[in-house]
Amino acid sequence: MNSGPYFLSFQGGDYHVFPDGRLLIAGKHDLDDPVRGFVGQYNLIWFSNEGYLDTTREHRQGNGTVYFLNELPDGRFLCSGTCTVFDGQPVDRFFRTFSDGAVDTGFHSGVYLGNVRKVLPLDDGRFYAGGNYWTSQVENDTVRLARFLPDGALDPTFAIPHFANEGDVATSHPTGPFVHFLRPWTGGQIMACGMFSLVNGEERPGICILDSTGTLTPAFSGCRLEPFTYQGSTSAIISDLKVDADSTHYYICGIFAGYTEGEVEHPEQRFIARLHVGDISTSVPAPPPDAPLLHIHPNPATDRVTLTCTGAYPQGIVRVCDATGRVVDTLPPRAQQVYDTSTLPAGLYLVEYAPASGAGHTEKLMVRP
Repeated sequence: MNSGPYFLSFQGGDYHVFPDGRLLIAGKHDLDDPVRGFVGQYNLIWFSNEGYLDTTREHRQGNGTVYFLNELPDGRFLCSGTCTVFDGQPVDRFFRTFSDGAVDTGFHSGVYLGNVRKVLPLDDGRFYAGGNYWTSQVENDTVRLARFLPDGALDPTFAIPHFANEGDVATSHPTGPFVHFLRPWTGGQIMACGMFSLVNGEERPGICILDSTGTLTPAFSGCRLEPFTYQGSTSAIISDLKVDADSTHYYICGIFAGYTEGEVEHPEQRFIARLHVGDISTSVPAPPPDAPLLHIHPNPATDRVTLTCTGAYPQGIVRVCDATGRVVDTLPPRAQQVYDTSTLPAGLYLVEYAPASGAGHTEKLMVRP
């Protein structure tokens, strides 16, 4: 993108890929497009699917940097960074824009320091926000995970959990622990991953599961991440988790030099660890015997596919994700339905069934031109 005459990358930030291949990047970057009136440093910049500036969109700028960008199901974006003014409007450092990047003035989070790294939306407009941030809604305390109402107010029905570090990990990170990744779990629970060793005073190194009230569950107790040191920096972080196609293994990835389960050490499990569901001594539920199976036909596909589920099919959601894991479409759960793939760019996709309870199931989908 730097080879063009109009754009020069400066301060990196997050990005979002649209289903048609267009790209929205955050950060703070230089634009020099006087014909269309975009000259200076901008925080939200749209590109075509070929890597050129999108001349049909209005790029947006503020007085700082936008580091993290989370799309909501309705197309709006939650932005986090150092801006206090954006697109000519005063904003909190965690603010919301409409799909075109204009500020949504009906949202006020009160965040004045730190960053929200990851957002997990709920169907009713509320959302979880993980990171390391300070908000005027909480006095004298750092927030690592909270649930917000649609207007940005904290949800009083969710007790904000306390995350802490101990030992060498804490000394290398003066800003303290943070939540890096959020994932919906069974029964309305959520999984939180990041850099922490204690949650509400109990050992949960890098990964934990909380219920919808903020109560810590027994899952992943008795486990430990061994810290990894590189060039004087020591870390023990879980940044992501994936479930394999038959729901028999969890893959956790991050920065660590070994994984310990109870009294059993696994020093060879570095940076990526595979956890067998049936062997985890942490109360993590195994998939039920009637876990739904998702079938896709035809596959590879060109213009449409039939999605069929066999076995029990409780309420939930079907997500279509691109190869980077970003959700490009959501579908209602049905025993059988036809899905139009003609608008999807050619490539590899993951179709994930996430039930309301129990383990989900994921299948690969190849879309051809």
